[in-house]
Amino acid sequence: MTSGQRYIYTLIILVVGTLIAHSLIAILAVTSVDWLPILNALRRILAVQLVVIGGMYTFIRVGSGQTHRWQVIQGIWIVGLVAYFLARTIRLPAASLLTLTPAAASLGFWLMVRYSTITRLWVDLAVKVITGWLVCAGFILVIDTSTWVDFPAYLAAGFVLLAYVVFAAHIHKALINPNGTQTLAAYWHAAAVIFWLIGGGVFGAALTVPNVANFVHGTRLTEFPVIISEFAVIALGLGLVNQIMADLRDENRRVTGLLPYWCLVGGWLLSLLAEFSYELILLHDPLLSPDGVRDFQAFALTIALVGAIIFALGIYARRIKFDET
Repeated sequence: MTSGQRYIYTLIILVVGTLIAHSLIAILAVTSVDWLPILNALRRILAVQLVVIGGMYTFIRVGSGQTHRWQVIQGIWIVGLVAYFLARTIRLPAASLLTLTPAAASLGFWLMVRYSTITRLWVDLAVKVITGWLVCAGFILVIDTSTWVDFPAYLAAGFVLLAYVVFAAHIHKALINPNGTQTLAAYWHAAAVIFWLIGGGVFGAALTVPNVANFVHGTRLTEFPVIISEFAVIALGLGLVNQIMADLRDENRRVTGLLPYWCLVGGWLLSLLAEFSYELILLHDPLLSPDGVRDFQAFALTIALVGAIIFALGIYARRIKFDET
């Protein structure tokens, strides 16, 4: 194992710790809003960590002569990360949708070549097209459309939804043409696309409509496009971790298994559904206290915590001992 690969492996261990911490804090945040800022920060940190690891690994593989150069994907990754940190510095709303999503999506195209039969030529063209769609959709999503008249707002909402549908259609091409890879990277990529469709596509498009945006103003529903899109980045990143670990071990096999996959993805989806229901109930009657919904959300997040622990155990079981490499 080269020094660069050892560094990536160390970062993966750090990511696993962050994943467990995020899952634990998420449960605490259900009962106390004081934990919400910490939860949001951990989710952002986890998403960025995974994007950084994925991008760095593409450079390490090039340096070790294991693969050809991926200039387009690596360029999008660098620009996206720089833009993300700049957007966060100037406190640009929805920075994840505008910058981190294209950066992570580009790494998804690198991952597609590992688990499917699609060609490099197709990927090089597709990643340029999809990045253009996602960046344009991101610009719309950070613009305040609450004062727009209905017709242009509906056009903007339609474009945002179409952009994510086009994105999902390109990923679908890889998912239906597998190449025999056993790493579960395709599963995680599919989950990431589902989260992107829900977060950026459905919620993003809906909140572009002035009437909807004004109706949910002041609730956590306005944060859903960013929150769900960050979950999409995390899901993609965990797929990258599976593929990277298999590469480091030089084994074409599952690393963490399907149980943590279903626990994490299912727990996140159920908790988001519970949060959505809770906010809708409060919109209908602010005096209500739907504790049952919160209890269900805590249960869903407990499932996700179990998944994170099993994921960590899978990484430990497939750990790499430096003195043996």
